[in-house]
Amino acid sequence: MAKEKNFTRGARIRSGGQTGVDRAALDAAVLMGRPYEGWCPKGGWAEDFLHPPGLLTKYPHLMETPSEFHEQRTEWNVRDSAATVVLVPDSKYCSTGTDFTIESAKKYGKPYCIIHYLDRAAIIGLKNMISRLGNEQSLNIAGPRESEQPGAYDRCLAIFIEGLASYCGKNSDPKPTD
Repeated sequence: MAKEKNFTRGARIRSGGQTGVDRAALDAAVLMGRPYEGWCPKGGWAEDFLHPPGLLTKYPHLMETPSEFHEQRTEWNVRDSAATVVLVPDSKYCSTGTDFTIESAKKYGKPYCIIHYLDRAAIIGLKNMISRLGNEQSLNIAGPRESEQPGAYDRCLAIFIEGLASYCGKNSDPKPTD
């Protein structure tokens, strides 16, 4: 078994691990040494991890929901977080997944914000949400999958790395280690 990284203290990143925005959040957390967590559908399903154990091979801190349906993953990630950030390309974007995430936040009385990741102010919005969280709280990240919004992963990964950098005491240009 691989030795786990020692994560710095502070807010945890929560995500369901789907391609696109969710995956960018997880990868940024790993790159920046932040703890991550989240619910994923039964079998670890994502559009690029179709067969069990799925996402769990790459992200062992995720937990499977009893259901294979993504709605349970979405609702439980909202329920178990202190706040939710939904990243979408612009104000014209709408999807049933985004609507369900916001409905879940309202149902559980959880704060949420919508950030347009194509706007230059996206990083500021993310930093503002992170700064409102205390140590050991969880920030849920949601948004479109890569097949719905090609390029969402790359754009959001850069935003998450820069947004997390100031809370990690690290340079926002992580270098791979051998």
